[in-house]
Amino acid sequence: MTIDPTKRSRWILAAAVALLLIGSTVAVLPHFASGPSDLREWTAEQIAKAREASKAEEFLVAIACLSDVLARDPNNSEALALRAAAYLHLNRADLAIDDNAQAIRLDPKNAEAFHIQALIEWSVDRIRALDCFNRAIELSPENGSFYFSRGLFYFESQDDARALADFDRALELNPTDAEINVHRAILRTRLGDVARAWRDFETAVASQSLDDRNRACAHYYRGQFYLAQDELASARREFEQSLELSNAYAADCRTALQRCGSSIR
Repeated sequence: MTIDPTKRSRWILAAAVALLLIGSTVAVLPHFASGPSDLREWTAEQIAKAREASKAEEFLVAIACLSDVLARDPNNSEALALRAAAYLHLNRADLAIDDNAQAIRLDPKNAEAFHIQALIEWSVDRIRALDCFNRAIELSPENGSFYFSRGLFYFESQDDARALADFDRALELNPTDAEINVHRAILRTRLGDVARAWRDFETAVASQSLDDRNRACAHYYRGQFYLAQDELASARREFEQSLELSNAYAADCRTALQRCGSSIR
């Protein structure tokens, strides 16, 4: 079965956010630190809020938190890198480039900043992008999300052996991350390793941690597997489940349903 390479653009920014940002939406509250210790505590709280807001895709809230930090501490490399990530997700690469370059200048050992730089360089200079992925992993070798992101890069580059090795390592470090299972299953399908691909899909869709978009992705690709085997009833069921979960693959699912002889929703 052939995997559509254009699907990569649907994954990479989500991977970036998953790498760096965790939590749920929060409000930005005014705070005035009274001393160095209070400022450090307040800064840590604001950065945590920004990570939480970004995970909930409240990127403007995250940017507001981080801008507040940077107004008081303009040399905070962590805040600059995280704001660059939020800008990148909002398709403001111009602002992300400036923030991230400053983050690296201030802290040449900021692994998150090198990861963001890799994402910035991805479509511009692939050699530089890979160098930045490698540097991020060198600085933070136990960060499974960095391996996952580099694996996506290798996947798009058709470097399947390295992509599989990175997905394997990412799952060793983050064994409950069902999103990695989805993408390893897609890769294994491309490699013709159907039995293992199916196990990865099963693990992913059974996970309680997988969001609806990635669950829809898993059902869509399982549907493609059934379609390739001419098992139309099973394929139809997978595509319909994908549509129920998310619109992320809606056009592809509707096209596939036509091939299954189904009416289009």
